[in-house]
Amino acid sequence: LCFSLIAYVALGPHSLQFELVTILFYAGVFVGMSSYHRFNRVEVLLASLGLSLIFSLIYTQIDLLGGALGFMAFCAVLSVRSIRKVHRTIQKR
Repeated sequence: LCFSLIAYVALGPHSLQFELVTILFYAGVFVGMSSYHRFNRVEVLLASLGLSLIFSLIYTQIDLLGGALGFMAFCAVLSVRSIRKVHRTIQKR
C-alpha cells in the first residue's frame, strides 16, 4: 500500500496531487486484499508497483467508469501472478 504511493510519486510525471494520492491509497487496498497464501511479500510489492504504473498511465481515461480502481488492481495482481507462473514453468525445464 505504501509502496504504491511511493512508486506513484517517483514514477508520476505530474506534480503530487492530494486527491490522486488518496485515490491510489484506496486502490492499493485492493492489491493488499490478495491472499498471503497465494502471494508472498515481494509479489505484493511488485503488484503495487504495477498498480502505480497502471494508475499513472490510464486513470485519467477511465476514472469515470465504475470499478476502475478494482480493475486496475486486478490487472496488476494478474500480471504478477502470470509472470510468476511463466517463471516457474521456465525453471522446471
